[in-house]
Amino acid sequence: MDNATLVEAYRDTQQRLLGLMECLSALQDLSSLDLNTPDLGELLKAALRALLENQGMERCSVFLNEGGVLVNAAGMDWSDLMGADVGSRESSIACLRVGEGIMGLAVASGEIQCCSDCGGDDRFAELGNEVPVGSLVCLPIRQGDEVLGVLNVSHPEPHFFNQDRERLLRLFSVYLGQSVTYWRHTHQMEAVIRERTAELRQALGQAQELRERYEALAVVDDLTGLNNRRFFFPEAQAALSRTRRHGQPFAVLALDLDHFKRVNDTHGHAWGDRVL
Repeated sequence: MDNATLVEAYRDTQQRLLGLMECLSALQDLSSLDLNTPDLGELLKAALRALLENQGMERCSVFLNEGGVLVNAAGMDWSDLMGADVGSRESSIACLRVGEGIMGLAVASGEIQCCSDCGGDDRFAELGNEVPVGSLVCLPIRQGDEVLGVLNVSHPEPHFFNQDRERLLRLFSVYLGQSVTYWRHTHQMEAVIRERTAELRQALGQAQELRERYEALAVVDDLTGLNNRRFFFPEAQAALSRTRRHGQPFAVLALDLDHFKRVNDTHGHAWGDRVL
């Protein structure tokens, strides 16, 4: 084997090792994301940033499947990383139907869709937009059998995505699917807890109102609205104790209606209630 062949093999091995290190760095950054962030869009942008910074991709975006419609959840390109006021190409697309275009096909089929040279690919004709230049990979974001959305990664150079880069993107989409699922479950659980807590507080408030109402009914006469004997005896005992403790006079006034039974017997209980 001549020296030229050895040098070429060394360079190829070196490039593959560098690519592996970049792949591991991207996955490490993704695994260290804060999944408790309140905004899913910010979480996805942080994931895309990790991909751009470690892999030299040009543009990337995530579209989430919401009832058969792919909605643009996050998009980023190198201009965003550099702070330039230029939007990513994918961010100009707000939403697509599942099955529409190459992104929709990735979700509908559940399989990766690769375009080595977008300029000559008929799958972009359905979008009605300017055909992008370069190469594009669309990977379904899955969790089990469910396709949550699609990860789109593009580069201005045709035939940019080799097997190693595609393998990285497959792993990246798997991590992304797990992150989205965890975020949704966590925040949906928090929403359910908040809803149940509000319902419980309302139920406790209603129970307290009923308790106070029944307690009042137990010591109040329904007809006259005056306190009844259940109220009188403990209150009289407490009042008597206070007078003894402070040496104050104490008196009880009792009233009785003579021959009231005649009213009920003569005119009926309804009239008797009115008299009372």
